Amino acid sequence: MSEIVVTAAYPFVPADLRIYHLASTYIPADVQTRFLRAFGYDVEFVSGTDVHGVQARRYLETQDADVESALRACHRGYADRLDFADVELDTYDMLFGQAFEDAVQRAYRSCDDSGLIRADDTTVYRCTGCGYYLPNRFRRRAGAVDDEEPFDAEAPPAERLVCGFCDEQQVVRASSRHSFLDLPASDAYDPVIRQQHRSDVRARLRSEADDVERWDITRDDYFGVPHPDRGALSFYLWFGSLAGLPTLLDDGTVDRLRSRREVTFQHFMGKNLTYYHGIVLPVIADAGLGFRNTTFQLSPRGFVSESDGGLSLSDVPADHAEYLRYYVMTRLTDTMNDFVLRRSEFTEVTNNVVCDKLGGFFSRACTILAQQGVDTAPDPPESLRGLGEFIDRTEAMVSEARTTAAVECVQSYFDHAHGLISEGELYDDPDAADLRVLTAAVANGLALLAPVLPRRVATYNVFESWSPDHLPARVPSGTPLDHDTGRWEKIT
Repeated sequence: MSEIVVTAAYPFVPADLRIYHLASTYIPADVQTRFLRAFGYDVEFVSGTDVHGVQARRYLETQDADVESALRACHRGYADRLDFADVELDTYDMLFGQAFEDAVQRAYRSCDDSGLIRADDTTVYRCTGCGYYLPNRFRRRAGAVDDEEPFDAEAPPAERLVCGFCDEQQVVRASSRHSFLDLPASDAYDPVIRQQHRSDVRARLRSEADDVERWDITRDDYFGVPHPDRGALSFYLWFGSLAGLPTLLDDGTVDRLRSRREVTFQHFMGKNLTYYHGIVLPVIADAGLGFRNTTFQLSPRGFVSESDGGLSLSDVPADHAEYLRYYVMTRLTDTMNDFVLRRSEFTEVTNNVVCDKLGGFFSRACTILAQQGVDTAPDPPESLRGLGEFIDRTEAMVSEARTTAAVECVQSYFDHAHGLISEGELYDDPDAADLRVLTAAVANGLALLAPVLPRRVATYNVFESWSPDHLPARVPSGTPLDHDTGRWEKIT
């Protein structure tokens, strides 16, 4: 099968990594990766901590530790939060250090050699009060309320501007020569738009492509990767993070990408990042990184809507953290619609769906197998009696990065599996064929749930010395069974 690289959008210093980031990006990306591996795909799952930018610089100025130590403290905090949600990345590094700088500067040089770099004068803004250069979102008109009325670059020069950091009206303008990436001169993002499986993503990227323009990739007096030709400039954090992608990948993956072997990227992110991953990254990958036979699939999702009784990480005890994975996958959709997380729903889904419905199937099945004296796995059945259809549907959804739809297929699998017990004669008079089907139903149920509830499945795996990490699941005949799966602990 083709090689797939799954990426999850980077957390950036000093922002906190909250429940809605886990729900919209990291948990779906991890579930997708586990599903892909179960179905036999060659997958690499990567992300990194973005440590550059104005906010990171301001944060570092408040720290007593040296720069790298302060950044690593943030990085470890993000890693701990990902561990809490059982997000297992193959690579999770800081986008920092000499190797990263070298990679970004090489990508810039390659873009320049490809004719996509333009030098031009631009107007920059600096606060003489606090000394910071001010990007657009960190300056506003005098009299504007907070950030509701950002500065209009076309406004008259005499207009008084307010610094977004110190609130002083001491903003001055100057001209500076910057490097621009000529996005309109590239056609690398056109096929990416057509590649999208989701119609809402295609429509959004088409709209964004209509407004594409030259992109200023440099900043004055900035905490970022130094420009190789002009020491006063540094690269904007987004150029750095995208151009530095090879530092997160296995060397063999990078070699295959540059040798034009087909590789698919599946990017998981919030809906506000589609422009960077669907328009900008394909240009940098093509001209700057030499990745020219690459498919980019975007999996953006909406934001958490504020609501009464909203769920926060403090509401999720560590021993119930894995239940959070299942809950958020039932609240999400494979769209960019916003969603709501509620404490009451978290408890309800955990108790009624995970414990009663999913755990209940395993309890019912294992009770029947024990009563019938099935102590070892029998030969595989000739047919799964309709269950195989749900496994096939799950794989089809996973292949298109429709991870939420894949989890819906898993739920339908368990509905059908319960039906096989309730509507058949498995309780009263099962024959050998029934018991083979029931054993296979348990094995495939465990394998389907493992991407969402990996620790729970490992705990309640009834087959000794067998791991439910492949789909369709095949348990060797003669494998011992432990019928006592125990009860799936509810939230009280």
